[in-house]
Amino acid sequence: MTRLKLRYLTESDLPFADSLREIAGWNQRLTDWQRFLALSPRGCLIAESEHRPVATAVTIAYGAELGWIGMMLVHPDFRRRGIARVLLQHCIEILQSAGVKSIKLDATPAGREVYLKIGFKDEYNLTRYQAESAKSSDTPNIRQAHAYDLPKILALDHAATGASREHLLRSLLAESTRAVVSQSNGEITGFGIVRQGSLASYLGPIVAIDNVQAQAIASTLANGKTFCDLPDHLPAATAWAKSNNFTAQRTLIRMFLGDNVTPNAPETYFAIAAPDLG
Repeated sequence: MTRLKLRYLTESDLPFADSLREIAGWNQRLTDWQRFLALSPRGCLIAESEHRPVATAVTIAYGAELGWIGMMLVHPDFRRRGIARVLLQHCIEILQSAGVKSIKLDATPAGREVYLKIGFKDEYNLTRYQAESAKSSDTPNIRQAHAYDLPKILALDHAATGASREHLLRSLLAESTRAVVSQSNGEITGFGIVRQGSLASYLGPIVAIDNVQAQAIASTLANGKTFCDLPDHLPAATAWAKSNNFTAQRTLIRMFLGDNVTPNAPETYFAIAAPDLG
């Protein structure tokens, strides 16, 4: 196996990290890497070999309930040398040492085989949907989200994910192109966020108390070239995507290690925050 040096990712490493993202054809931007550093400065790793950076991985702990692993990227010249497996083991150690009960990630079908050998188990499948020219539609009872909505947004998200993601949601809301909430009888019943990506706008997360309101939020936010990742076991999400001219692009498998948190995402979790965020 290739000799590796692992260290924490720093601001000066971000151009290299984003170049790996670009090679992989992923939708994140430099601002996403900056968010990882802000949320988890001792959870972002870079691997060096032959006196050069070659790979990245990030972890985020959402309280003690849930830890997330993402941005596992290896330079093409250094693939198939066991680097990803070493990084994964260190990510697991970081989260377990923080006392996290459940560790999750979204795996490609090829990556799934590696994760199974380490002890991860399948939870459910996700499909990436893409629209080349989505058209937003104004919907009654949907309005712009405001700062005073945050406590209710956090409560809805916690109920859907089983984790405390306040710092993440504050960051996503601040970065959003648009963020909305749904209302019924004066009560906030759902929220959704869309933000800019390097290839397309990204739609998610969307959380709502029922499918009707979730679909209304999605229809309000989808505009132009748009990506979203939807759980396969939620037929209302798939139906919305197809009826709005979104086409399936690829499959991911959500996997977990340790105790599971909110198995088989409830219907309230209509669209995920992103594969790198959960």
